[in-house]
Amino acid sequence: LLVGNIDVIHLKMNAFDKKTKETIKGLIKNFGGYVDIITSDINIDPRETARKIIDDYSELLKPGGHVVLTLKMIYKGERRQKDLIEQVKKMFEQGGYNDIKILHLLANTKLERTLLAKRAK
Repeated sequence: LLVGNIDVIHLKMNAFDKKTKETIKGLIKNFGGYVDIITSDINIDPRETARKIIDDYSELLKPGGHVVLTLKMIYKGERRQKDLIEQVKKMFEQGGYNDIKILHLLANTKLERTLLAKRAK
């Protein structure tokens, strides 16, 4: 979590916990800005994670800020994995994000991909 022009503040919190968003909002308010980046590596259906970020956390991300999301492939078939990736990409596009990229990083397992998305200005 980057707030204003200060160093990184890492909050190891569950985004699905009701108190998390209020805690983050409070921190941001104290520092007078938005977050520059939202990351998630939660081990659930990536559509759930995408929906949570888009619906609950996009307002906290500055325009032009980035989302880095590990997509956990809940399906093993290549066709189903591609469909899942396309669904998540579409969710971010419809949620006001652009420059969406899907990468297979060295740190990703064979059942993971990394999504990078930029919040539209």
